[in-house]
Amino acid sequence: GSSSYITVQLIIFPPLIDLAARMKVVGVGVLTIDYIALLNDYPHLGTTVIARSLEANGGGNCGNTLCCLSRLGAHCTVVSKVGVDLLGDQIIEGLRAENINTRLVARAGSSSPFSFILVDCSRGTRTIIHTPSGQLLAASEVDTTSLLEDTVRMEVGLVDTVWYTHISLLVWSFNSIVSSFGGMSTTSC
Repeated sequence: GSSSYITVQLIIFPPLIDLAARMKVVGVGVLTIDYIALLNDYPHLGTTVIARSLEANGGGNCGNTLCCLSRLGAHCTVVSKVGVDLLGDQIIEGLRAENINTRLVARAGSSSPFSFILVDCSRGTRTIIHTPSGQLLAASEVDTTSLLEDTVRMEVGLVDTVWYTHISLLVWSFNSIVSSFGGMSTTSC
């Protein structure tokens, strides 16, 4: 099947690619589907506007970061939770298409998290309206045996939010356009 991830050209500092190719990362965090609308201007209260474009892509801080690292050559595994629904299927299919191991993603509940992202092209800003699934990942839902096997085999262990946010910023600091499993639209303003 086709990936819901955005295909972008990698323009990045070569030593960072070498570093990423040696990395083995387990990411823990939110996975979503992002609906991204590009707008000429942000709408005033009570008005209707026409979007330049609307795209649906995988998203969430953890998903976007792992996608970025995977595209740079890192071996990535995700620990998260999505619903038993079409969005959950799309999230997992998209991550697998990006070569991210999803065997530690729990499936429960009837809805997966999603976000509406309104991009104001005239100001270069965005507004995110997030809809969580309402169900947190419980420790009992994590296959700790598999997690420990992956962690030992990967030699890096769990990666906290601060660390992989730092990696994302590092990637951006080299003027790359590699973000996301969905956090960036292929249609520019």
